[in-house]
Amino acid sequence: MPQKSLHVNISGMTCVNCSNAVEKVTKKIAGVDEAKVSFASAEGEFFYDEELVTPQEIIAKIKKLGYGVSEDVLKYEEEKAAHFKSLKNRLIIAGLISIIVMILHKTMLFGIWNNWVIFALATIVQFYAGATFYTHAWAALRNRNYDMNVLIALGTSAAYFYSAGVMFLGQFFPENLRFVYFDGAVMIIAFVLLGKYLEERSKSKATDALKKLMDLSPKIARVLQDNQEIEVLANSLKPGDIVVIKSGESIPGDGQIIQGEAEINAAMLTGESLPVFKKIDDLVNAGTILESGFLQVRITKRSNETMLSNIVSLL
Repeated sequence: MPQKSLHVNISGMTCVNCSNAVEKVTKKIAGVDEAKVSFASAEGEFFYDEELVTPQEIIAKIKKLGYGVSEDVLKYEEEKAAHFKSLKNRLIIAGLISIIVMILHKTMLFGIWNNWVIFALATIVQFYAGATFYTHAWAALRNRNYDMNVLIALGTSAAYFYSAGVMFLGQFFPENLRFVYFDGAVMIIAFVLLGKYLEERSKSKATDALKKLMDLSPKIARVLQDNQEIEVLANSLKPGDIVVIKSGESIPGDGQIIQGEAEINAAMLTGESLPVFKKIDDLVNAGTILESGFLQVRITKRSNETMLSNIVSLL
């Protein structure tokens, strides 16, 4: 059977090791021949044998790792925005509580109840603000992938549960070991969340240029099958498909003209200010605009191999 490809957007990856983990786990699935996952663009491309595995099984495996998966770019953007808002809220709560906890450690404002107030505040940070560390760490451990989330979960849990043990079972601890470290746990979570927030914000700004580039390529293509035009997703085009492009439309993929002549505006790729005349046997690129004429183009490259895709990958 010919090799099929699956292109998805993956949300929730927090470091390069996350993308490596998705690649490692999906490659173990019988029927998956190749997996390419980018942390920077939050995308995954999987090549598989449809007789051995289905796209749903690949997606289910990724979700089992604790990441969100979407084939719809708009839905992915909504999930990404929701994730960023949640991250910001958790950072604010962790930051404010960290400041309060540090003040309480220095002032003993509540007297004998001081440590109990700190314990209550630290519990909020540990299991609300730091909840994602636990969920991703558990998924990573189940797949024998020891990433940053495992490290943070272990470090903060050690400080939190040791301190909780001192609070509830202090009589069983030697007197010189009856100390609490809730401040360390909450500060670690707050600072890591701050780092993640700054990283996500920087990535968001940096990918604005990528979005503009990716928007150059149309989402829908008209494929000629049995002398009929059928609309398909542009990223599903494969070498050998024949697509029809009319005046004013963007070319959906890299290919070779097999019928028609046209003026092509390639300014967004080459910087040429004037349209270029193209005829039969000439090559055209995804994202360029057909200003006048009519073309039938035989696709020569997959969506992830086009000139536009390569520029996006370099960025």
